[in-house]
Amino acid sequence: MLRDPTGDGFAAVCMHGWSEEDDLLYRERYAAIDLWGIVSVRLPESFVGVDHEACSREEVEASVAFREFYAPRNALYGLGGTVLVTATGHSLVSAYRGAEEGPFGEPEKAILLALMPHLKRAALLHGELGFLRRQLATFTDHLNRYSHGLFLADAEGRVLYANAAGREAADLRDGLSMENGRLSVAFPRQSAAFRQAVREASANCKFELRRVMVNRPSRRRPYCLILM
Repeated sequence: MLRDPTGDGFAAVCMHGWSEEDDLLYRERYAAIDLWGIVSVRLPESFVGVDHEACSREEVEASVAFREFYAPRNALYGLGGTVLVTATGHSLVSAYRGAEEGPFGEPEKAILLALMPHLKRAALLHGELGFLRRQLATFTDHLNRYSHGLFLADAEGRVLYANAAGREAADLRDGLSMENGRLSVAFPRQSAAFRQAVREASANCKFELRRVMVNRPSRRRPYCLILM
């Protein structure tokens, strides 16, 4: 589970054993009053323990969330750990089991303790990837509002990114197109000049801006490709 301290409740990263209906019910009705959840965000990083080490059984069993949500689903005993605590949130892992299996103990705690360093690395990577995704979304949203077509390509002309205007121009297939993921120019002589310029730009970090004119079969005004 991940918890944003500025948000409401928890978000499940990976869930096993709970139905989607149970998850939705928990988040909508019980997350804010779940004693296990409330106590868990106060525990220090790397804490691993069973339910009564976080709060007493008497308190838990008297709570509304336990009586109405956990107990009817035979989730009577808990084991959990605080994977990571940062300014932007908490990463938690928890497991529950019922009367037949009985309370968790030292063997289960030992298993979770061994997993904690790996879970911490996963949580750090999750946070880093989330940050990069937000940055990329902001960047691409800005580029998609740009009126000029923009393509990011490798030395072979394979398109790694195209903004909205670039995709629209390529979809017209009017002198410029994307064929099998590669940027393609229609007329052979201009195509050869374009491919040569792309290779030179990829091989030389001191490459200066170069313009390649691309005629259009529609006889409309040629495209001017600026390579950098």
